[in-house]
Amino acid sequence: MDAILAPEPSQTSDKLLTLTAALGLGCLALLMLGVQPLVLGALVTAGRLDVHLLAQAATIEMLALGIVSSVLGAVAPHRHLTAWGLGGCALFVASNLACMEASGFGLVALRGLAGAAGGALVWIAAGVIGRSRSALRLSAIFAGAQALTQAGLAALISLAAPALGASAGFALLALLGVLSAAFVVAIPRALSELPAPEEGHARLSPPGLLGLAGAFFLMAGIVGVWVFVEQIATQHGVSGSAVSLAVALSLVMQIAGAAFITWIGPRARPQIALPLICAAYIACLTVMGLTPSHNLFVGAILAFGFLWTMSLPLFLPLLIGVDPTRRSAMLLAGAQLLGGSGGPLLTGLLVTGPDLQPVLGYGAALFVASAALVGLAWVARPKA
Repeated sequence: MDAILAPEPSQTSDKLLTLTAALGLGCLALLMLGVQPLVLGALVTAGRLDVHLLAQAATIEMLALGIVSSVLGAVAPHRHLTAWGLGGCALFVASNLACMEASGFGLVALRGLAGAAGGALVWIAAGVIGRSRSALRLSAIFAGAQALTQAGLAALISLAAPALGASAGFALLALLGVLSAAFVVAIPRALSELPAPEEGHARLSPPGLLGLAGAFFLMAGIVGVWVFVEQIATQHGVSGSAVSLAVALSLVMQIAGAAFITWIGPRARPQIALPLICAAYIACLTVMGLTPSHNLFVGAILAFGFLWTMSLPLFLPLLIGVDPTRRSAMLLAGAQLLGGSGGPLLTGLLVTGPDLQPVLGYGAALFVASAALVGLAWVARPKA
């Protein structure tokens, strides 16, 4: 498969600088995904959003991320990256600044613009990372870097909230967007094109489609629960400060999960590991739904974070195993982002009253679907 990989930069320092810049832009684009319970939850408390608009805001942002990154990846050559990068950062900053004064449907629309800006930045990052000969390891490092930056932002939001109120998250996102524009300088203006697929491999294989569907449903379950976790904890009587701390610590656990999968990933069997991880997710949701103990509830949030970054990179070797052409693997990021965008809609749309407990049941159903699709993809894979 070396033929599909672009040559590595000739100078190690240039390569590291480019990869660091790509990771930085990708992390900026995905920052909001880790702190949605804090940022959007604060807007609900302030009366600027209700629960259903919260679901819509979370959905449209990730949907825009997934659609823009997928469409650009499918139709746009990686050229004029300086203009794309600066334009993406500018729109990211402007939309987050506008969110500081917005409410209701206006804020939902602005989150869509922020997601579109992030989609362009993810496209740039994916283009650089995907051309590396160490794409699998970089995917795990990228997951850990996302968790690290999201944990840092969650801590900063807690510090800035007394002064900036419910808009603290947006102000910090805008500031980080300005600072991250410096990464664009280290991105090449253009990337080498990947060869066209060989004849006979123009369509995705059924096992590849099943694997991508499994990735979609797993991410839908993760985000569909995560975006409501603050409100669910509040209904269980967990204090707001304890929830904020748990969300921040769960992001630290995501770093640990990414480090763990970086170490054990090459030896893991994804067709076995992913269904087991889905079962562990369901166990976490069961604890959140049934336990009277606040400590156990917080512990389930932390375990949920650990599983998050441990599970997502495993889909890359799964897809390569079920579709050796790697065409399915090239679409993994888009499938996960689109799954994340649909998750809050699937779980939140079915909640008709103030009780958010049904979210946990719907999330469990999505994890069951993911595990089943992973098993079907592996059974249907081409035999050697």
